[in-house]
Amino acid sequence: MLKLQKSLTTTLGYDFRQQLHTNFLRVEDFSNDFYNQFIYHKTDELDAHGSQQITDKRFKTVERGLNVLNNRYNNLVLSKGKNSLQEVKDARLDNKGVSHPTLFDRLQSDTTNFELDKEEVLKSVNDAKEQVLAQEFAFDIPKQNWQYLTNLSPWTNAVMQSFHLDNKTGLIYMTQAYGEGYKLTKMKSNGQFMSQMYVEGGGHGTHNGYRWHDDKFWIYSFIKDDEGFNKLVRFSYRPDITITYGDYDMEEVFTGHPELPYITPIINEEEQKILYRIEYPKSEWEARGSMNYIEIRNLEDVDNRIDNVINTIDIPMRLTDGPNGQPMQGVAFGDGELYWYTGDSDPNIPNFITAFDLETGKQNYQKVVDIGRTGNVFAGNFQEAEGIQLYYDKDTNKKALLAGVTVGAGNYRSHQIHGIFMRDVYDKLTAQSLPTLQYETGGRTKTLPVENFIRLSDIIEPGEYYLYTVDTKKILDFPLPTEMRDGGYFFEVSAPNQAGQVKQVLTRNTYDRDIMQFVRIVSINKFSGSNGSTNWNHVNYSSIEGRREYVPDHVTNMNQLGIIPNKRWYCDATKSSQLGDHPNPGVAGWTIDVESVTEYVFKLVVTRVTSAAAIEKYEAYFSTTENKRTSPWTKFAGEKI
Repeated sequence: MLKLQKSLTTTLGYDFRQQLHTNFLRVEDFSNDFYNQFIYHKTDELDAHGSQQITDKRFKTVERGLNVLNNRYNNLVLSKGKNSLQEVKDARLDNKGVSHPTLFDRLQSDTTNFELDKEEVLKSVNDAKEQVLAQEFAFDIPKQNWQYLTNLSPWTNAVMQSFHLDNKTGLIYMTQAYGEGYKLTKMKSNGQFMSQMYVEGGGHGTHNGYRWHDDKFWIYSFIKDDEGFNKLVRFSYRPDITITYGDYDMEEVFTGHPELPYITPIINEEEQKILYRIEYPKSEWEARGSMNYIEIRNLEDVDNRIDNVINTIDIPMRLTDGPNGQPMQGVAFGDGELYWYTGDSDPNIPNFITAFDLETGKQNYQKVVDIGRTGNVFAGNFQEAEGIQLYYDKDTNKKALLAGVTVGAGNYRSHQIHGIFMRDVYDKLTAQSLPTLQYETGGRTKTLPVENFIRLSDIIEPGEYYLYTVDTKKILDFPLPTEMRDGGYFFEVSAPNQAGQVKQVLTRNTYDRDIMQFVRIVSINKFSGSNGSTNWNHVNYSSIEGRREYVPDHVTNMNQLGIIPNKRWYCDATKSSQLGDHPNPGVAGWTIDVESVTEYVFKLVVTRVTSAAAIEKYEAYFSTTENKRTSPWTKFAGEKI
């Protein structure tokens, strides 16, 4: 028996598709089983063709015909009662109110209607399936609305030029004009900074091509060679370095244009094609009415240096330059269409995506790209269209058209990605673009993001962490010597500013001593020219209940107490006798205050703790570089009043 799931969920999501999938499997299994039984019946089954299996034009089977005739005969012979004839007449009326000449005709009609109804039901099911699939793969760019996807956070304070969301790794690559080339920033799916490289001579990075080939991720880019000629190259990403023409694994890419015009590439990995945006000689712009044209080629042809152009389209001047023109801000292509993204930074002038037919070169439509606003306001009264991508989901082959925008004033740029999505693509991309959290979702401190790290400056992801004692002992840039790392520390890393500088805070976890805290600023931007960190700054906290912190056991001389500036130690009489260079050992307990004077000098203030004798104080200066006292001890004698 075929049992289908008939109570389908009303949401066209994963559960609905799973239920449809189950029904299709059941129908397929039932059909195959029926076919196998039919073959067996036709070829191997013995005594199979009884009267019930022999077909008849009118009665369908011989057995059915015999039964019908037999029942009619019995009815004629065995009819009883004075109302039997009326009852037979009434039975000739079917459930639709139609009266048939005989009861036999009525039954034949019922059978025919049943067959027709079954076909109508199957047709309705097929129509519903087609409608669901049409909704599932709907991609109507002119009619669909833009949806916000994510915000990118590079460390270069310039507008975005282009971006690429890699469908294999989920990582995002973003370009920004910088000096004589462009910065290429690598980010997580949520736009969080990971690393960057500088492509010197690479132009503004208006758009690049990105491609996985032989398990290697290639970046296709314009660049100037050593003699200043325009070249198209490809290279792999390397973090935190500057590359120029010919560096590392850089290879020249075949273009079919020995005249070396200005060319920038875009790659459609799904279709294995590459687009070249080529600039005409300036002397031809007016005559052609075009500044740029595009070529589409097969990647295989380019790899094999075969000069074969599939499509060519001139881009109208109004979409590139001129007094009323729209500056080009990005290009994408696929499924027979070219998407040309234009606009400037004036929020009063709309930005557009213009779609062209790749075969005819004619404009199909133009859609306003009104993204980046908060209500009716653009931050900083600035909205510049920047970057476009036709994204393909690797698992389902569904698509999304992604568009970028930069908003905000000069020092506060915000780089956003919005899109038009096929069903489920948006949910999938937003699911992998969770915002950076300060702590784990359960509320606990975050897991350290760097394995086997030896420097706290390696931890650049914002958040709250915890360092166990064993962690502190292996760190090279910890503010205390190894002997004093006898406890755990809370470790906080702030969000970076535009220059890639963060605040790091270390707080000792203790219940019986001072809660010491250290703060510093760390530059984690390796291109900033100020790569490094400030000294740790000790924040002087004192317990309200006056808990004492004894001079550490490993300290044997007063010149060792400059470890922590602005720190108060307690030294009992026994310890004062054990400390070399103590000004008055063995007499009483003492507080020792460490005062930072310069980076080379600190001062110790030693004060007697007493309730009966006069308070006395000693001060002296010490060298931080020579680890010795540089002044005599000066005594400030107290007098009892």
